[in-house]
Amino acid sequence: MVIRNSYLKRTILASSITAALAGITSVPAYSQSEMLEEVVVTGIRGSLDRAMDIKRDSAGVVDAISAEDIGKFPDANLAESLQRITGVSIDRQNGEGNQITVRGLGPNFNMVTLNGRQMPAASSPEQESISSGTQSRAFNFAQIASESVSGVEVYKTARADLPTGGMGATVNIKTARPFDYDGTKVIANVAAIHDTSVVEGDDVTPEFGGLFSTLLADGKVGLLANFSFSERHSSEYSTHTDGWTRDLRDDTDSPYAFWCGDASSECNDAPWVYRPVTNISEIQHNQRERLNAQFVAQFAPVDNVEITLDYVMSDFERSQQRWQTGFFGVPGPDSVTNTRLTQNFTLDSVTRSLSAVDSLAYINELKVENESVGFNVQWDLTDTLTLSFDAHSSSAESQPGGELNDRLYLIQGPVGQVVDLDYSGNGVSVEVDDSGSFRNSDVEGERLPNIDNFQDPDGFSPLGTYLRNIAIENNVDQYQLDIDWDFDGIQLNAGVSYTDYEVNTLATDTGFFFQGLAPCPSCAEFINEPRNLDAPSGFQSVTTWNIQGLVQSQFPTQDSDLLAGSPPDFFGANEESLAFYFNMNTDFEIAGLPARLSAGARYETTDVTGSAFETFPSYLLISSDTEGSAVNADGATPVFYEVESDYSVFLPAVDFQIEPMEDHVARFSYGQSIARPDLNGLRPTTNISDFRPGVATASSGNPDLKPYSSDNFDLAYEWYYNDSSYLSITYFYKQVDDYITTSTELDTLLSDQGTPLLDPRGRYVPVGPDGDAIAVQSEPGDPEAIFEVSRLLNAEEREVDGFELAVQHIFGESGFGMQANYTIVESDAEYDVDNFEFQAVLLGLSDSWNLVGFYENERFSTRIAANWRDEFLFADNQLRRTGEPVYFDEYLQIDLSASYDITDNFAVSFEVLNLTGEDQVQRGRYSDQFLYENNQEPRYTLGLRANF
Repeated sequence: MVIRNSYLKRTILASSITAALAGITSVPAYSQSEMLEEVVVTGIRGSLDRAMDIKRDSAGVVDAISAEDIGKFPDANLAESLQRITGVSIDRQNGEGNQITVRGLGPNFNMVTLNGRQMPAASSPEQESISSGTQSRAFNFAQIASESVSGVEVYKTARADLPTGGMGATVNIKTARPFDYDGTKVIANVAAIHDTSVVEGDDVTPEFGGLFSTLLADGKVGLLANFSFSERHSSEYSTHTDGWTRDLRDDTDSPYAFWCGDASSECNDAPWVYRPVTNISEIQHNQRERLNAQFVAQFAPVDNVEITLDYVMSDFERSQQRWQTGFFGVPGPDSVTNTRLTQNFTLDSVTRSLSAVDSLAYINELKVENESVGFNVQWDLTDTLTLSFDAHSSSAESQPGGELNDRLYLIQGPVGQVVDLDYSGNGVSVEVDDSGSFRNSDVEGERLPNIDNFQDPDGFSPLGTYLRNIAIENNVDQYQLDIDWDFDGIQLNAGVSYTDYEVNTLATDTGFFFQGLAPCPSCAEFINEPRNLDAPSGFQSVTTWNIQGLVQSQFPTQDSDLLAGSPPDFFGANEESLAFYFNMNTDFEIAGLPARLSAGARYETTDVTGSAFETFPSYLLISSDTEGSAVNADGATPVFYEVESDYSVFLPAVDFQIEPMEDHVARFSYGQSIARPDLNGLRPTTNISDFRPGVATASSGNPDLKPYSSDNFDLAYEWYYNDSSYLSITYFYKQVDDYITTSTELDTLLSDQGTPLLDPRGRYVPVGPDGDAIAVQSEPGDPEAIFEVSRLLNAEEREVDGFELAVQHIFGESGFGMQANYTIVESDAEYDVDNFEFQAVLLGLSDSWNLVGFYENERFSTRIAANWRDEFLFADNQLRRTGEPVYFDEYLQIDLSASYDITDNFAVSFEVLNLTGEDQVQRGRYSDQFLYENNQEPRYTLGLRANF
């Protein structure tokens, strides 16, 4: 029986709840004959009811989202749904939610499980991306469709029976099971996605899927299968500066120096000058395909045994073509004029002469395959004793076929440009003067010949190539045995679990392969007219070109040639954990008031092995104003390192709740939790991150890192004042110990000869006698190269606290309802912009609020949702400047959805994401240090759903 949204549905639900409560107190309100066999509550209000029941009945602070109906989750993207939960914020990439932050703790601090099982994650980082650029433990929700999800539970307080790693929260994704339904169910969905941002590609793409579930053998066998496929094309215009470097004033002994170029007192008197490393405008075209499937078989051979076999898979593919127009490099003497600074000694505007404006083309391709095979058996030995065993083997693999995930091709435009840069607005304003530029010489004011157009294809020259492949495989094998015993009103749970977590990364990197600056008259046939940008700032046009055509005809080296001489870089980490845990729950009364106590503990020991090959470079090379590399000798032999360590943790957890009056719940929770170090932190080697004019950075891992540990306190008060309506307020406090911080030191690095690498930058000549740059490499007599080397260590303590306020209100039987929540987060781990040393900070720390309004009746439902997130620290390293922060500006997104039941079996739906076309903006240390802005557009989805 399916009861639609109506007064009758609400009456039956209230009666069922009353009957259940009466049964608990052994005073039946209804006889067995009066009970309904089955009530399936559908719609928005039914979804909110189920989520509210989970919140009310769970031990500790738990929030949830429930499907509105079978195969109908509130949002097409799980992350978009999770952001509606109090305290949960999301990161977005290409306009889609992908990772979550909970109570100010970023993606690496949150554990994601699928039906209680820890899930692996693998995603090759993009080259030259605004993302963090590291392989992490963070789960990417964009890879999972929501059609097969029946609910999501967010556990914000510690529990002994949950896998460790969720210091912020443990997010459990629940999928459909055939024994959840009676008889046969068939669901089919088809939709068309219209992305208004599309410039190249299809502006309407398909999305379809279905679910089939049936019971056989008198209900003793259940089979379920579902799948979904989604394709999306999108485009982005963006402007970025890639990083701000703090150059010392006229210090010729430093690789970071700034010459004011004129008599400007505000520049000459400054102790340093913050300048952007690059100034770039970009067009990016994306194509994304996602395939998800699930197969479940359940057996009940006897009444007290239930066996479940399941297989879950997903394939995620994203291809990007990106074109950039911009300039790079260090401004030298006599190359800048008209310098104006802000009060932070940040460039406000400047006139700068350049050798050229470059054009770059990227091809980024990401493929991720996820698989999970699981087995579960539950055996009710008696009415009060249950034994369960669960095992799964899961894997996530990126670039499984060894595909190249990054290609960069760079061509240089005509030389001799003068540009006026203005950073005083919301971004960067670029005006190009084609009259010629200052020559880098002692002759002040001497100019190169006039240039008619800085994007004139006749002046382009192929400059170089960069190719990269990063293949990542993450495997999780997990076994868990549980015993549940209901003993005289006390529920006891105990268990043991074993987890083998392994990740291996194999990277092949050519470095920047410099091809010289040979004239290329024939390049013009492959170069398109500059594309005008509907962009808020930066260059107002970007040079695009036929990538494959130009590469095949003008770049003499192909993929295999470059990769053949590049030894692979291997990194592996393995964690084997054995845990024992128990938990006790009991209901009792205090002064006649109902109360509940849940108490338990978890003891877990982990063996860690970090392994890697390290290839020591033979020399350093500077090939142009903007490019350099560390070069390995032909036939270089990598050195293998393996380091082992271990640690143990004891994690208690206590939850107490009391009902001071009817429909009021007060909670107190205390627990300890951990979050394991980022995977790259376990690497036992030192790697050069970047070497070019003005930049020399490296990073070193530490396999002896211990996990973050936290003492967590929660105080909550909840008032369930009406059907489907409640108010709640929660105060939370976390004291984080063993906080992992970065220590940065100036240091030398060894060559393959066991001696420090030498720095050739002092001999580099940007313009030689023939007008071409003179590339130089390390040779005897050069000074030792000094790198900024970042190393990780456990060294800090941090505190996080805040408030969560939530209200859910249903306006009687009018069909209208609303949800609102607000989260305030504070921490002593916030970034101090006036501190230039490395800091132990929390990424993602921000306040947030959500406001959702909806209306529904028996046939029609609609919902509008606003999600706001305050400014937050996204990364503590900029793309081209280690140690400089990346902030996202505050962001407000408004989404709209509606559905109409044409018949009892067919419904049509409509959805708009980012209704107002909100853009994302990034800034650096200060608000006047612009980093990034993209141009996002609304996305529309029209769908048809069949339900039998």
